[in-house]
Amino acid sequence: MRLWVMMGLCLVVTAPAVTSEWPVYRGDHGLRGVAGETLGDVLVRRWTYRAQRAITGSAVVRDGRVYAASRDGDLHIINLADGSPIQRWPLAAGAKASPAIHDQIAVITLLRGVVQAISLEDGSELWRTSAEDAVKGAVNIWPGNDDAPPLVVFCSDDFSAYAHDLRSGERRWQVATGNYLYGGPAIAAGRAVFGGCDSFLYVVDLASGEKQGGVALPSYMQSSPAVDWPYAFTGTGDQTTGEFIAADLARGEILWRYGEDGGPYVAIPAVNDEVVVFGDQDMILHCLDRRTGAQRWTFVADDSIDAAPTIAGNRVVACADNGIVYLIDLTSGRELARFDCGSPITGGAAVAGGLVLVGTRNGTLHAFSTSADDR
Repeated sequence: MRLWVMMGLCLVVTAPAVTSEWPVYRGDHGLRGVAGETLGDVLVRRWTYRAQRAITGSAVVRDGRVYAASRDGDLHIINLADGSPIQRWPLAAGAKASPAIHDQIAVITLLRGVVQAISLEDGSELWRTSAEDAVKGAVNIWPGNDDAPPLVVFCSDDFSAYAHDLRSGERRWQVATGNYLYGGPAIAAGRAVFGGCDSFLYVVDLASGEKQGGVALPSYMQSSPAVDWPYAFTGTGDQTTGEFIAADLARGEILWRYGEDGGPYVAIPAVNDEVVVFGDQDMILHCLDRRTGAQRWTFVADDSIDAAPTIAGNRVVACADNGIVYLIDLTSGRELARFDCGSPITGGAAVAGGLVLVGTRNGTLHAFSTSADDR
């Protein structure tokens, strides 16, 4: 592999604090995939929960409760401590991606381009909207400011990104792009950041919906970026090859590029204040220096890694398409433990309350402890 670095540029690290909860896809609104947890060296299955159909995306966690959306058309609410069922709220259709939670409201991407908001107090529908084509990525939620209320932001294959009022469902803005938007938006510093098949990374002011520039990419995006403002990290590529890039969104330029003729890189990366970790369809997990893009290590899995990895302290949790969960040392790239879930994994892992949560295509949610005391 080749590595390009723009000389003289340095990424100043200003990583936001992480939390022990996991209320949105990837754990925070910037989609960085960093958990406020310290994990051990083993994977011990603590409990399982079974939905009737595939659990799509990853679970989210708030106040000791796990929220898992399923293709069976329900939002499953589960006790984090022991996996016991608490409630099942019916949805308008089967779920397409992870839910997002804010102010006792859950918003979920469903099949056929539907986005639905439900009350977590009684399961009632608050509002529902539809794009003109599929919505494949998870929604994100902006808490709002003095100029705008909390907003639900999502992207669609109809070439547009949308923002709706979290409480009323009223559309606040729609931004047109040049092609399909397969992933979801990252949110940071009052801006939404997203890209797609027109090979451009967009920056949009959340309050006004106005475009604020962006970055031209070497190829199209098939997922979402991870953003720690003003820096964005994302994979690009077609069906056979791609590159991974780091960009300065304030300057509108690429900082470094990695992996010519590698990939394609379709998994969202995990980004802490030192490294970037991401998988590819060549079964390789990559760990790069965040500032320079220099390779620190690679790990070869048993299948493609299309699910986003998660960083928790000095550990990485990575999920392969064949259903194997890997626990990896972040410093060395050494495998510490693995567990075969017996069914494909596409949503990646959530980490909260000392547990690693992984949903599978056969509808099983697995909760793992990483403590040797639980063996």
